[in-house]
Amino acid sequence: YEQTYGSWVAFTDRLLTKDLFTSATASAEPVVPWTIVPLVLSPLAMLMALKLAGQGRLRLGEYLVGAVAFMMLIAFVRDMSYVQQTAGSLTFLGAFFIVALTPFFAWLWPWLEKHGKNPGKPAKSAIGLLLGGIAFLPLAWAAHLAGINGVASVWWLVLAYAVLEFGELSISPIGLSAVTQLSVQRVVSVMMGAWFLATAYSEFVAAQLAKLAAIDTVDGTVTDVGAALASYTELFSSLLYVGLGVGALLLLVAPLLKKMMHGIH
Repeated sequence: YEQTYGSWVAFTDRLLTKDLFTSATASAEPVVPWTIVPLVLSPLAMLMALKLAGQGRLRLGEYLVGAVAFMMLIAFVRDMSYVQQTAGSLTFLGAFFIVALTPFFAWLWPWLEKHGKNPGKPAKSAIGLLLGGIAFLPLAWAAHLAGINGVASVWWLVLAYAVLEFGELSISPIGLSAVTQLSVQRVVSVMMGAWFLATAYSEFVAAQLAKLAAIDTVDGTVTDVGAALASYTELFSSLLYVGLGVGALLLLVAPLLKKMMHGIH
């Protein structure tokens, strides 16, 4: 996940187009992005939806969250048409998909639980890891296309973010919930700290992995495109296989882990 702020940005900057819609035009005046509005409203909408659910008006809460998600979609299309994008600004796609997909996941897990098909926390975490690995497949393919055309479409990055955030929402909130539910009461805060300490270690690992795609540039321009493509393809392919391998391993041991959780789903 941390590659989204490292190798993904560098790859986008050097070898992908930036604007999602060809209608995007440069403007002499700064264009205020509309997506700011639903992003600001989304936390309030979530809190109101939870309050409504507690009052037995779950359907109304779902409509409220859905309305904010729809507002986000409209603002997204507008901003992509009128706001010039850069490799750095496109990192907003992660937040966009989290907000847009949250209503779906808020409906999915209870629906699966109701029908007796909830996979449980270990399996959800495994699915998250598998999707995290698969998210690198569109980027590896984009590197291949860039080698043919000189530049690849930014929509491959959009697809990568979409898959990644499906994985993120399958593992991150589930993991945080598991920490609080499974920890001994007096050490819950310590175990939560251990969770975020692992995240801190991952930042270090992410930096080391990103070095595999370090490219020499002159004034921001890649001097050896072929070498750059080879480096990005190697990095993205490696992380694809690592994600799939670790996810598959966790999926195999998920039944055992679920049994050790003493009824906590």
